[in-house]
Amino acid sequence: MQFILLLLASIMSGKMGFKDKLLLLAGNLFFVGRMRGGGTLASVLTFLFILKYDSIYVVLSIFLLSLLVYKPSLRMILSLEDDKDPKQYVLDEIIGLSFGILLTEICILLFQSSTSNLFDIYDRSLVLGIIFIFFRLFDIFKPVPVKWIDQPKSVPESIKNLSIFKEERALFRVIADDLVAGFMAFLVLVLISLYLVTG
Repeated sequence: MQFILLLLASIMSGKMGFKDKLLLLAGNLFFVGRMRGGGTLASVLTFLFILKYDSIYVVLSIFLLSLLVYKPSLRMILSLEDDKDPKQYVLDEIIGLSFGILLTEICILLFQSSTSNLFDIYDRSLVLGIIFIFFRLFDIFKPVPVKWIDQPKSVPESIKNLSIFKEERALFRVIADDLVAGFMAFLVLVLISLYLVTG
């Protein structure tokens, strides 16, 4: 509620320019992030959009555009809400999911002429559905190493000196845990495919 009041006050006072409003809308996906379960809802909308337009270029565009505006949009939201990883910021989910799907699309593209294409046994919507499900599971339950990035205090002393765990990397960590979750979802898909092909 406090965020909405601050937002309205900023807009009414004229302090928030057009660019800032766009960044705010991008960061919370047109206020989807303000809804209950906003992260999951943003992921579902992204997934459905990618399924509908069925193109690696759409996935690449979503990933690169989201990556391009993640930092300024996050800074915009942080200026209105005092939280290092605000729940209403959902661009990180879009980045993580599109990253996992992009890796899958690249593999399909690279190996589509191969006789042993790992993903030939699946329908495209099933392949992407597996990525979506495992991405959400990893993002919600945060297994290691997703947990380490999200909660640097849980990191073992032996790797605490890596730059990603430093305080100045806090803005990057907001999307880094989702990128790792997307990568892990892709790895699960590869392992399932290998098992079905070789098993």
